[in-house]
Amino acid sequence: MITLFHFGPIWGVDDPSPFCLKVITYMRLAEIPFESRTGVRHLRAAPKGKLPYIDDDGEIVGDSIFIIEHLKRKYGDRLAPDCSTQDHGALRAICRMLDEDVYWAGVYFRWIDDENWEHLTRPAFFATLPWPLNVIVPARARKDVRRTLYRQGLGRHTREEIEALHETNLQAVSEFLGEKAFIAGNAPSEPDATLYAFLENLSTPPHATPLKTFLETRTNLMDYVGRMRRRLAGAGGSDAAGR
Repeated sequence: MITLFHFGPIWGVDDPSPFCLKVITYMRLAEIPFESRTGVRHLRAAPKGKLPYIDDDGEIVGDSIFIIEHLKRKYGDRLAPDCSTQDHGALRAICRMLDEDVYWAGVYFRWIDDENWEHLTRPAFFATLPWPLNVIVPARARKDVRRTLYRQGLGRHTREEIEALHETNLQAVSEFLGEKAFIAGNAPSEPDATLYAFLENLSTPPHATPLKTFLETRTNLMDYVGRMRRRLAGAGGSDAAGR
């Protein structure tokens, strides 16, 4: 049995990390049984210092990309997109754009936006800490996130510039999806795990962000999220309780 280590459900999503949700979604779509172990404490044993990671009969694999590649090698490529070589390239580019670009915008609006930080992110992750840790730890964590965003590059932009850049990215995704049921056609495939994980994390949590507002104006993307939820509801599951 595969054990998946991830943060766990919050804000109406199965995981607040799109990378964790990507792996959850892939395994459910591919009907690969797994158990969940949830909580930030698992970061201590994570092979790359971050979640998700899996323990597959003693083989430890970290990072969502390498986890999925491992699952494909060991259990078969059950979700290969049925599309042209050209579309394969476009799908890879879209997934990388979400992983390497859109992700940081989500981090910015959760951790740096004052309203979302104060009323949602801070209490969700730090409210159970005793005083004075509940003051010191979140302040340090937010400072670290701000520093990371600056080094990555996005933190050097204004809020308005970040909004404009990532609305353009989401518009490109909307145009590529068009009227298709799923990103590569009529059936879910591997890239849908990435796309759904990001759209779900941008649209479902209660954070008020311009990206969420923009998504709500793109009917095809919101309809897609609904289709994926329904598909996943009938797919293979995990140990939902986590430990």
